[in-house]
Amino acid sequence: MSRLSFLGSNNSVDPSPSTKHSFASDTSGIALTLKLRSFATNAQATPLLFSTTPLAGKVKLELLQPLKASAIVLVIRGFERGALKWSCIASHTHTNLCLGTLAEAFPAPSTFNHANERNFLEQKTVLWSASQTASRRLEGRTHRFSFRETLPATIPSRDDHQLPLPPTFTSDNCPVFVLYELAVVVQRGLLQRDERVCTPLRIVTRTLPSPASLHRQRAYEQGTALPGPHVDGSGWLTKAISLHFRTSRQHTELRCQCAVATPPTHPRGFAIPLWMTLHSPNPQVLASLCDAFLVGGVSASLARTICWHRDARPVSAAPDITVARAAFWRVSSPDPSKCMLQGELTPPAALPPSFSASSFELGYRISFSFHSQALRELGIHYEDIPIVLPVQITSNATATRPRSYAP
Repeated sequence: MSRLSFLGSNNSVDPSPSTKHSFASDTSGIALTLKLRSFATNAQATPLLFSTTPLAGKVKLELLQPLKASAIVLVIRGFERGALKWSCIASHTHTNLCLGTLAEAFPAPSTFNHANERNFLEQKTVLWSASQTASRRLEGRTHRFSFRETLPATIPSRDDHQLPLPPTFTSDNCPVFVLYELAVVVQRGLLQRDERVCTPLRIVTRTLPSPASLHRQRAYEQGTALPGPHVDGSGWLTKAISLHFRTSRQHTELRCQCAVATPPTHPRGFAIPLWMTLHSPNPQVLASLCDAFLVGGVSASLARTICWHRDARPVSAAPDITVARAAFWRVSSPDPSKCMLQGELTPPAALPPSFSASSFELGYRISFSFHSQALRELGIHYEDIPIVLPVQITSNATATRPRSYAP
């Protein structure tokens, strides 16, 4: 599996956040205000920032009288939260798997705290400390502080390796959310209630796919036909299945090769190239099989997968969710003993990109499915072995963008 490339900060490309947000609390003569800018569409929306964008803003504390405090601290927290309201999910067979069964089938990690949360990031910055003053008090006036914080590029994993910082992630079909929050806390010491203002943050990571093969890049740039595995052998990941044509008079073995363009990292919103090659020495059988494939004998789909990380091995966390389906069409073949079908499927533009969090991984896979009824009507039999190819979905495309070839 190819590694994802992460877009870094580039001031010549990234604009400055322009949406102003303000969050405040006002209790017992203590007015605490947190202000920041983000890329959100409006001030009422959750602040949105790229993982490489500095988190900048201001804190204002208005006091009617002196306040005894130990510190004023800015806290950026990233954490996983168990989805307590996730009472049931729909499986791929359209049946319901309810919470009681879910707890047994897909148990959540045992390291969540009493609030069903587990931190993977807690970044603290002291804006003011009582040790800086002789009286250990904040004067009864307006105090202002500025901050500019950078999120870490990586977080520690459970096996002491480093993982890229995960994006904010929430889904009705996943039992765990990845969340971020920004808080300013006036710490008042023992037996005193801290003053606190907090806001959730939506953190977006930007990833790029590995470059396409040179043959495919040239086809995209020049608008020429896409080279299949017979031309661009290193540009495709191929798996094969054997089919058998049986009648009372003859038995013919057929071969079907299913291929996905490599490297297996693809940007969302753009077509993922697929290819199928059918081999048979019998032209009549080959033509019938090709026609059957085009009218429903085979299908391909992209599914989202979620797996726990437990004991250094993945454990299924939720049923796969199909997010896109492929279309195929016939292309000319230079070999009369082969029938070639070109296809593609397009991940939705809003699809969450692949990522790894501290306790689970979100990924995708392409599955080729053969439909027995359509094939057996032709006297074709096969071993029911699924063809599954894992892929990673990225948030952004490279400069050479994939194009669609669908007729």
